[in-house]
Amino acid sequence: MAEEGHTPNAAPKVDPLAKPVTFEVVERIQAKLSQEGELNSMEILGESFIKVNDPKYSNCRVYCQVEKFKGMKARAHPSLDKASWKKGSVIAVKGGSGFAAHSRLLTVKYRYSSTNAADIPFLFEYWGSEGNATFEIKYNTAHTRFKKLENLQFILEIPPGENPEVSNLENSDYVIQGNELRWVIKELSAESSTASAEIKFSKNCELSDIFPIVVGLE
Repeated sequence: MAEEGHTPNAAPKVDPLAKPVTFEVVERIQAKLSQEGELNSMEILGESFIKVNDPKYSNCRVYCQVEKFKGMKARAHPSLDKASWKKGSVIAVKGGSGFAAHSRLLTVKYRYSSTNAADIPFLFEYWGSEGNATFEIKYNTAHTRFKKLENLQFILEIPPGENPEVSNLENSDYVIQGNELRWVIKELSAESSTASAEIKFSKNCELSDIFPIVVGLE
């Protein structure tokens, strides 16, 4: 029993339905595709986050399997133990102070750049003549890194004076914002493996002006 006038220390708050520790990876991909479907450039920006939901696990260590290849750069947050990260790709707080509970903490940032079309998790095909452009996207089953792509956006710059008409949409939608047409594929996977669209410009439109096409994915 607590003494009169004394308030015992409150137990740390713990959500019984939450996992003791959650680890999250967020990636953003941006690429530029040529008229021939070649990859002009691609960049993957990634961040990893940790959240300790149970304070008993504040001194946890996360062992990461980091793919090391040309063009890949990764760096750990200054609050982490640099020796553990460099030696074994281990995420741990330096000094033994532990991760702050109930906070989503940034741990690692990484970047990968490439001009190798084999790194794209989809196949891009384009046909164009007399102002009519047809696009088809196929899920690349040989690419094992991404099991499913969501909210895949192909951004076309609309040439001055043009009012494009979009038709024959398959597994996709579009939105026009200012001088940009965004063709959006909600999901691309082995189960939903293709998407296509036809975009009609005026006959005098130089279709080469809509390239390179910027591809965005989060």
